[in-house]
Formats: sequence, structure tokens, C-alpha cells
Amino acid sequence: MTFKNGRGLVVISAGDQVSVPAKGRTTYRVSTISSGRVEEIAHCEVDPIAVANW
Repeated sequence: MTFKNGRGLVVISAGDQVSVPAKGRTTYRVSTISSGRVEEIAHCEVDPIAVANW
């Protein structure tokens, strides 16, 4: 997950992996308080890679 500012520059990047059920949704909370740059975040982008465990 990458958080970007209004100009498209990366403000915070979180490299954690999150399990999401097939055709489902998951809420994932990221702690951004320690970065001190929360007010700069305009949007986030999620890496769409899906890995199946068989």
C-alpha cells in the first residue's frame, strides 16, 4: 500500500501483506501517526497482486 500526496509523490509506503477472501473485502489499518506527514496524504494505491495458497 502506498500513500501519495496531491502531486503523486510517495508520502508513506506500507509493505505488509493482507489476506483477503475470494470476492471479499478486508479493512486494514495503517499507523501513519509516527511519520508526522498524515496531512500530506491525498490518496492511497493498493498493489493488486493476488497469490493463491493451495
